[in-house]
Formats: sequence, structure tokens, C-alpha cells
Amino acid sequence: MWTIRKRENAIRRVVTCHPIEGERYNLRLLLMNIRGPKSYQDLLMVNGKLCTTFREAAQKRGLLLSDNNLIECMSEAVDYQMPASLRHLFAMLLIYCSPSNPKELWEKFEISLSEDFMRIPNINTTEICYRVLTHINDILHSVGRDINEFKLIPELIKTSALSKEATDVYYERNLTVSEDDLLLQNKLNTAQKKAYNIILERIFSNKSGAFFIDGPGGTGKSFLYRALLATVRYRGFIALATASSGVAASLLPGGRTAHSHFKIPINIEGNFSCNISKQSSLASLIRDAKLIVWDEISVAKKEVVEALDLLLKDLMETRILFGGKVIIFSGDFRQTLPVVRSEKKRRLH
Repeated sequence: MWTIRKRENAIRRVVTCHPIEGERYNLRLLLMNIRGPKSYQDLLMVNGKLCTTFREAAQKRGLLLSDNNLIECMSEAVDYQMPASLRHLFAMLLIYCSPSNPKELWEKFEISLSEDFMRIPNINTTEICYRVLTHINDILHSVGRDINEFKLIPELIKTSALSKEATDVYYERNLTVSEDDLLLQNKLNTAQKKAYNIILERIFSNKSGAFFIDGPGGTGKSFLYRALLATVRYRGFIALATASSGVAASLLPGGRTAHSHFKIPINIEGNFSCNISKQSSLASLIRDAKLIVWDEISVAKKEVVEALDLLLKDLMETRILFGGKVIIFSGDFRQTLPVVRSEKKRRLH
């Protein structure tokens, strides 16, 4: 139960800030460490001198890590960390500690960061440098940053093929199948086994097929999907598991909502389409998918399914239903309340 504070006055919280937010982050540092400031001037005043920026004030008060601290951190890690771990540490320092001179930090520890690549035969110094920076760039890309922001070298570092793929796409292509899921096919009942065999025959014979699995809640629909997903993925193919809601998606291995998987806009009024470029890595993933499972389709609007049909036809460049993919819809219309057109209007009369 929400109750009003009865003693003293409520103290408001200061919102969190990320170090990459610059002056906003520095302002928060000052607010959290200086007692009783009455103005911005109080925050900027250090030993009787007025600083021009919040960063300068925070640095003079010792609230920001200086480059000397970062050098000490890297020097200590060099003694016991492998080069790959050092590169991860270096990337984290760039992201979260905002060094004032990243280039100097790179030049000081370039050899330590490159030691594993130096062991590769017939490789020159320039190529070693680019490989190290590309690896660091991949780490930075995983959190939405780019190494070219820090200007470690005059040349631009190109994005590697791995980091071009979005994190979720890379995750889909590298899903592992548990042993328990692989054994599910042996536990299917007669009806489930029949559906299982028919769908797999379509998948592995490269035929198209759109199926709807109907059944009340608790009759084993999710059990069947898990068995199908495990079999297809274990054989090295891609299977996409989606659902109309986040709760239903969490019950499927590697499951995500249909809005997330196929970039369906939340507002579907009027003309809309799935926001996926044909040249994107996500489009490539969908083209390679052997199986698409969409659970709880009974609560989705028909326009959403039609948008998926148009997307798959466009990506596969065909007029076949759902682009010739094997797709499984499932749900329980018994759980859907009937909607009678103009019923409310008749009741009012």
C-alpha cells in the first residue's frame, strides 16, 4: 500500500547518469559530493577559483579518474592478464572512464595489447595494429560505441563482419540446444508426433507450409514447439521462435516477441510495414530461417500477420504464401473473448 511520508520531508533522488553523457555526468558527481551547494557557481568554485566546466571542477576535486590512474590500472593488469583480457579492459576504460588522452594510453600499451597477434607468422606490424584495434572495436560495438570516436590512429578502423551483425542476430545464429530439449521428441504423444513428422518433412524437403496448431491451454503445444526448434537447430539450421507477448516468448528457447523479431511497429493503424532493410543482417537471418514459430497468434491482429506475409514475400522475392517458408501459428481462440460488431451501440438504444 502506498502511504504518504509522515515524518520529516521527502528527499528526492538524483537520477543516474552514464559517463558518456559528459557534463551531465560531471554535474551529478559534483551534486553527490559537495554538501549544501546553493548555485552552479558553488559547484564550479574550487579553492577560491571559478572553473569553466563541471568536468574541470570535478577533476580538481579528485572526483574523476585521471589518466595516471588509468595507466596504473593497465600497468597492473599487464603483469597477469592475457592480451585478449587486456583488450577488454582497455575498451571498458575507454567507455566508462573517459580518458582525456586516449591516444597516449593506446601508444603506451600497444605492445602489451598485441602480444598474441605477434606470434602469428608472416604478419607485419601494421596488420597487427589493425587486428588489435578491430577486436577492441568489436567490444565497443557491443555497447553501441565506435573506436573511431577516440582517434587512436589517424586512419579509420572499418567494422568487422562480426560486429556488422546485430547482437541479437549473432545470438540467433549461435543458439545452443540443451540435451533435455533434444530428448523431447521421444516423449511426444500420438497427435504431437504426427504434427512433428509432417512439419519436419516439409522443412527438410525444402517445401513451403503454413500450419496452425490448435488446442486448449495445457495440451502440449509449447512442448511440440520445443521439440521442433531443438531438432531444426541441432541440425545446424536457423529456427525463429516468436510470440505475441513477452511472457509467451520467454517460454520458448531463444524466443522473442514478434514486434521485436520482425520490427513490426507498435502503432499499426493505417498503412504500415515491417521496418527491415533487405540489405540488413536481420533480413539475411530471416531468409536463412528454415522454421518460424509464432505462438499466441489468436491475440494478434490480422494486419500484423498480413504484414509478415508481405515481408517474407519481399525478402524471398516470391509470390508464394509467407515467402515459401515453413511457418507455424498457434493459439487458443477459446481464450479470446467474442467481439460483436456494433453491440455497444445496440445496447445504448
